[in-house]
This record gives sequence, C-alpha cells and structure tokens, in this order.
Amino acid sequence: MDERACVMEALRLAGSIILENGGETYRVEDTVERLGRALGAEDVQPFAVPSGVFITANFPDGSMSTKVYRARSSGKHLKKVDEVNRISRLAAEGRIGTRETLEALRAIKNEGPAYRLPLRVFANAASAGGFTAMFGGGWIDALIVFLSGALIQLALEWCEKHNVSRVFESAGGGALCTLLPLVFNRLTGMGMIDAMTGGLLMPLVPGLPMTNAVQDAMRGDVLSGVGHGMQAVLTAVLVAGGGVAATRALWMLLA
Repeated sequence: MDERACVMEALRLAGSIILENGGETYRVEDTVERLGRALGAEDVQPFAVPSGVFITANFPDGSMSTKVYRARSSGKHLKKVDEVNRISRLAAEGRIGTRETLEALRAIKNEGPAYRLPLRVFANAASAGGFTAMFGGGWIDALIVFLSGALIQLALEWCEKHNVSRVFESAGGGALCTLLPLVFNRLTGMGMIDAMTGGLLMPLVPGLPMTNAVQDAMRGDVLSGVGHGMQAVLTAVLVAGGGVAATRALWMLLA
C-alpha cells in the first residue's frame, strides 16, 4: 500500500471508529481533517452523517483521493473515540508516522469492548437499583431491580452479539423491564411496581443520541441533528410503547 493509500485508509478508519462508537458527526469531521493535514494532505474535506462518512483529500503532488464509508453499526464505546483522538494528537505532534497511525487505528478498530462483561452487567444493575431508590423504592425493590438489571443486561449483550434487530432489542428490553416487576409483585405481593419499572428503564433511555442531536443541531449540522434526534425518539417510542405499554396491556388482559 503506497503512502497516499495509507493516509486515506487511516482517515477512513478514524472517521468510522468515531461514528460507530457514539461520537458526534462534527467530531468525525474535525478529527479527520486534522489527522489528514498531520499525515501530509494539503486539503481535507470530510462530510459525515449518522449513516456514513465521505472524505476527499488533495495531496502535494496534485493528486486527489476520495473515500466513502457506510456505517452499519452504532455503539457506545466512548473509550475508542478517546483513543482515536489520542492517536490524532500524536500524529499532529509528529510523534508517529502514517503507517504507525494506520496500525494503531486498526488495533483500536479490532479491539473489543473497553470493559469486561461482568463489569458491564454490574454497572447496569447498580444504576438501575440506584434509580429505583431515587424513585422512592425501598431496599427490597432496589435488590430485585439489581438482579433484574443484571438479567436484562445479559439479554441485551446476547442481542448485540447475535446482531439482533435494534427494533426487537429496544421493544424486548422495555418488555422485560415491565414484566419482571409485575411477576415479582404477583408472586410475593411486595414491591413498588412503578419505582422498579422506572429504575429498570433508565439505562435504556437513549441519552447519547439525544445529546449528539442537540450538539450537532447547535453547530449547524441540521441533517445529523435530525438523524440522531429521530434515532433517540424512535428508540424511546419502542421502549415505552412497544415494550412497556404493550406488556402492561397484555398483563391486564391476562390477569
């Protein structure tokens, strides 16, 4: 692979990693432009939307190259976004060359989640239990939600591993958040159903897409802002409508 091809591949990897791991579209464009100049391109024109990134670069010899990448997944691995920014800063300072940058970005692309499965399960369970207490639940409610939150996180991890549709994942997650407190209350007669359900639902709230939508819109990236906003709204509708409301209605019919 010649030097120009290495530069374009590095820019593609940098943009795709940020885009697919929860970074804002303006961050994609800013990082790709800075990295391209650091690696020897004279003019870099990136254009990012939530579903892809387009990169055109002009080089000192008068040649021009273009890369187009279609983003097909979306995660929340913000540590990878931070790692790409770190590599970009090292390249801008001249501490690593083009090929070292490319290899580092490939390593970031191929590495797994930043945190191990037990820690991710514990974090989801602990946050759900904490929200339950905040919503007025007692220690029994928080304990049951802690165990239920761990189970739900395991189910979501299974869905991600097997590339289950986000529609089913969101609706199914909302259904589990509603069903588990209802079953516990029916079997034991204990528990505040609303507090437990609310605590379990909080980790499913699409906070990152909402934040990205506001930031992109405020910076003038209306297309990206609308895209992230629709993603957040549709996720919330699936969780609340397809999961919570449908499960409660079915439970009332069968009760």
